[in-house]
Amino acid sequence: VDFANGHIEGAINIQNNNSFANWAGWMLPYDKPLVFVIDQGQQELVTRKLMRIGLDNIAGFIATTEGHDLTQTTIIDADAVEILKDQENVVLLDVRNIKEFKAGHIDGAQHYFVGRMAKALPDITKDKTIIIQCQSGDRATIASSFLMKQGFQNILNYSGSMIDWIKKGKKVVH
Repeated sequence: VDFANGHIEGAINIQNNNSFANWAGWMLPYDKPLVFVIDQGQQELVTRKLMRIGLDNIAGFIATTEGHDLTQTTIIDADAVEILKDQENVVLLDVRNIKEFKAGHIDGAQHYFVGRMAKALPDITKDKTIIIQCQSGDRATIASSFLMKQGFQNILNYSGSMIDWIKKGKKVVH
C-alpha cells in the first residue's frame, strides 16, 4: 500500500521479507548498479541478503522518497475485477506458478509467472489495461511494478488476489 500510494518512477517493489532474496534474484539485474529505498537501519541486513545471491552492485540506499517525483499504482478490489475482467481491452493476468493456476483461477485469467518477466515480457500490448493478481498480493505488487518499469501504463493491482477472491465467494475455475 505504501508503494502504491507513491513510489519513485521505475522502482520495482520487492518487500524486505523472507522471500526478498528470492525475488531480487529473479527480478533485478546483476550487471547494473542498484539503489534501494529501505527503512533506516536495514542496509546491512539487505546487503547481506543480496550478497548471498551475488547481487553485490549496490550503489546506495534511500531512507525516504521525500523530495522525489512520485508515481502511484492503482489498487482495485474483487468487485472491480469482476466488472472489468471480461471487457475487450482488459487482460486479467495471474502471475502465480502454474501449479497454483491449475488448482483454481479466476475465469478468463491468463497465466504468466512473475519470475519469467525479467527475461521475457508477457505477450500483451501496452495499450491494454492489465489487472494483476496472484495468491496473496506480494507477487502481484512485484509484477505490477515491473511492468510499469517496462512502460506499461494501464496497470491495476488486485492486491487482495485469490485469497480475497475466494473469501468473497467469487467463482473459481479449474
